[in-house]
Amino acid sequence: MMYYIIAVVVIGYILVTWFVRSRRLKDCSERFVFITGCDTGFGNGLARRLDQLGFHTFAACLTEKGADDLTEATSARLVAVCCDVTDDDSIKQTLATVKSHLPNNKGIWALVNNAGVTGAVAPSEWLSREDWKIPMSVNVLGMASVTNHFLPLLRMCGGRIINTSSVLGRVAAGPTAYVVSKYCVEGYSDTLRRELLHQGVSVHIIEPGAFKTNITNPDLLTASMEKVYRKLDPEVQQYYGKEYCSGLQTLMTLLSRWEADGNLDKVVDAYIHAITAVYPKTRYVVGVDANTIFTLLWNVPDRITDLILGLTYPRPQGER
Repeated sequence: MMYYIIAVVVIGYILVTWFVRSRRLKDCSERFVFITGCDTGFGNGLARRLDQLGFHTFAACLTEKGADDLTEATSARLVAVCCDVTDDDSIKQTLATVKSHLPNNKGIWALVNNAGVTGAVAPSEWLSREDWKIPMSVNVLGMASVTNHFLPLLRMCGGRIINTSSVLGRVAAGPTAYVVSKYCVEGYSDTLRRELLHQGVSVHIIEPGAFKTNITNPDLLTASMEKVYRKLDPEVQQYYGKEYCSGLQTLMTLLSRWEADGNLDKVVDAYIHAITAVYPKTRYVVGVDANTIFTLLWNVPDRITDLILGLTYPRPQGER
């Protein structure tokens, strides 16, 4: 009898969860969304999808070409603007543009902080202070600055903030500076969600696994590591050795080509649910690798994770 009760409870929970998660907003045509990082990748795909769904979309691109290409490919509902999230003046100008296109006393329904960069690809010891600044400036400080500037508009609508993190924000298994920046995104998003609990604005996190974007482009990754290696002090170069660098480059190339998913729509679908669901999730873990390998790695004891991931690193020449 106990097994039947447990089965009924589990099935009931699954059905209720499915029903709650399936409920969607109906008045998309009256809502405005602002997205950063729309030149390529997830942001570009999301901007196009929202336009198709009838949302009024502000798509922030870093380059004029990105903005022009997106404008040509979408309807008049989409307004593409140039914005550098590392520059507060640029963010203020973008905010002014957004306000000029909004109806009187109208805010934005969703802010999607999608802009992100990998930064220098290298072990911790190889990184200079400048190498740390680049991903932190875009992935963390840029996100926080954009959020601060747009929060008043979000409060007007009781809207929601969607921040792009990564499974590498839960498992340290990638380029050091990028991983650290994504751990910061997790902490920032959790803190912000609690701060805004009584202000009518919710915060949601997208945690993709490996997908085929510029961030996982093997040619860009290996070129970045080679550049950092060439700038190292001779003593550090000698300790690690060229074979260490080549070994990491080979590993990254294999993982990028074998693991990275080419279907970016999986991540776009998660964004869409976070924007349109009546009851969106707090976190969206997206991708086969994210929901299998990485979920396992962040649930087993640290010593096991350390052993599994540590074995993937080659030995420095100085330790042989």
